[in-house]
Amino acid sequence: MSGNQLDTTCSLIFKETIIDISFSNIDSIEGVEYFKNLKRLYTEGNKIRNIAKLPNSLNELYCSGNKLVYIQTLPDSLKILYCNQNQLSSLPALPLMLNTLDCSSNFINKLPTLPDSLRHLNCNINKLDSLPHLPEYIEDLSCSSNDLSFLPQLPTSIHTLICYRNHLTFLPQLPISLRSLDCSENDLFHLFSIPERLIHLNCSWDKLRTLPKLPDSLIYLACARNSLDSLPILNSTLDTLLCPYDSLYWLPYLPKGLTSLNCASNYLTSLPALPDSMNLLDVTYNLGLICLPRINKIYYLQFTYTSIKCLPDNANIDHSLPSFDTIPLCSKFNPDECPLITNYLTIQLRELGGIKVYPNPASDVINIEIPKSITPVEISILDNMGRVWKKLNTQQTKSQIDIEELPQGIYFIQIKTPDEASIRKLVKE
Repeated sequence: MSGNQLDTTCSLIFKETIIDISFSNIDSIEGVEYFKNLKRLYTEGNKIRNIAKLPNSLNELYCSGNKLVYIQTLPDSLKILYCNQNQLSSLPALPLMLNTLDCSSNFINKLPTLPDSLRHLNCNINKLDSLPHLPEYIEDLSCSSNDLSFLPQLPTSIHTLICYRNHLTFLPQLPISLRSLDCSENDLFHLFSIPERLIHLNCSWDKLRTLPKLPDSLIYLACARNSLDSLPILNSTLDTLLCPYDSLYWLPYLPKGLTSLNCASNYLTSLPALPDSMNLLDVTYNLGLICLPRINKIYYLQFTYTSIKCLPDNANIDHSLPSFDTIPLCSKFNPDECPLITNYLTIQLRELGGIKVYPNPASDVINIEIPKSITPVEISILDNMGRVWKKLNTQQTKSQIDIEELPQGIYFIQIKTPDEASIRKLVKE
């Protein structure tokens, strides 16, 4: 350099193969064409508005996050182009050797002809209403957040299709090679078939009324906010099922390996058996849901706005909403006749011999007598909603509890030891 002038006779210019001037607050790369052996050029995060000339040797161009409105030409040698997050409304002719193109987050309304060499295309968040013919060997296509009402024929090589947030009313035939499909937030009424090797499927926020047969390979299924009133048989490899805000009245048998289930805001009145692998369960806003099945160990449980008033066992629950500490255990006195289950910790929920509660019904105080052999104990008085009104820990064999301020109604006296638990029904007059 001589001042701000480039010395085009300098030998270093001809030796340089990589230039990285990212985040340098520059607005021009004029003169870069003199770097005759340049292979990679990084210019991200600057204020560049135009790219006119590039070295004919260039293989990779990374110019994301500028203010580009114009790229004049691209060298025939170019294989990778990242020009996302700019202000481009069009692209020049694409080189025949181009392998990867990311032009997302621009204002492009039409793509040029795609070269046969292209394997990876990301054109998300543009103004496209159609796509050109797709190359025969393309592997990944992301075209979300555009104005597409249809897709071209999909090549048999494609692995990933991400086309959410468009105006699609149908999908073309899905090739057997497809592994991941996200077609959410469209206007789809039908999925006619799902490729037998698909692993990931997100078809949420569509208008689906039914789902086709699920492939044995599927691991992740999200079908929220459709009009589904039932689900097909769930495959044995499924790990995650997200189906909130549908119209489901029942769920099919849950696979043994399922770890996450969100079926909130449906019309469920019961749940199938929960697999021991379950980590996350959300059944919120199923107002007709009265009972939970056996719970072994779970990390997070949410069951607000249901009719669940008791838990089936002393399961190992890390977090819950409402807090499981405020919900009584189901017993033979439970008015909803939910099952009483012996949990995996072998804590027996049974009527412990020798416990006396009197008077019952009662209006002011109750007396509780407990055999010395099972003290110390925790005594709680809970209402039908699981709210704790009284709680005490005692080593005494006789306890008297004032209940005068309790409203009239049905309560449950829960008596717990580290190894056992018992529940007595109490009538407050």
